[in-house]
Amino acid sequence: MPAFASGHCALASANILATHTGDRPSFQADVSRGLFSSGHFQIFALPTGLLFLEMQLKDHGNLGGGSYGTGLAGAAAAWNDAQRYGARPEDSWETGLDALSEDELFELASSRRKSFVSKIDGIRSVSIDQPGFLARTFGFSGVLGTITLRDASLGKVFIDIKEESAMSVAIESLPRRLGPRVQVNLEFDRASRQFVPRR
Repeated sequence: MPAFASGHCALASANILATHTGDRPSFQADVSRGLFSSGHFQIFALPTGLLFLEMQLKDHGNLGGGSYGTGLAGAAAAWNDAQRYGARPEDSWETGLDALSEDELFELASSRRKSFVSKIDGIRSVSIDQPGFLARTFGFSGVLGTITLRDASLGKVFIDIKEESAMSVAIESLPRRLGPRVQVNLEFDRASRQFVPRR
């Protein structure tokens, strides 16, 4: 498999991962590594790790794919994306990735420079929590919850979930896949129909 440019994490061997053909639940989320947003990903919970597949918009753009920069030029670029995609860019993301075989998923991931894998043996812990202080204070984009992944090679990976269906899949699939390394601090309250801190 060809290596990525400097600064990007190489994907794990597609041949090894593709031998596991069991269930592979997935969900979409905004992912941040380091100080800046990495973009929008579909995250597949595979038997050998988590595949973070960088997603594209249906017109092959990538909203949130990097910093807009500072000053008037950055503000203009951010405004242009807001006008172009509206308040719900989730409706504009590509679809059908779940229908791809694992070989096809890894081939696609290898062509997208931000895609990466968190290998099962390298995952130290996962915490599923209510939105952080900044999100609660400033109401960032309707974030329902945040997943913090601690990986031996990648460090901390922050995952913001905005859709109820995605949160449900994460809460169901990650503990099943990773066992006691996952701490779920949210639950769905049927009365309020919201995810609330677990009692």
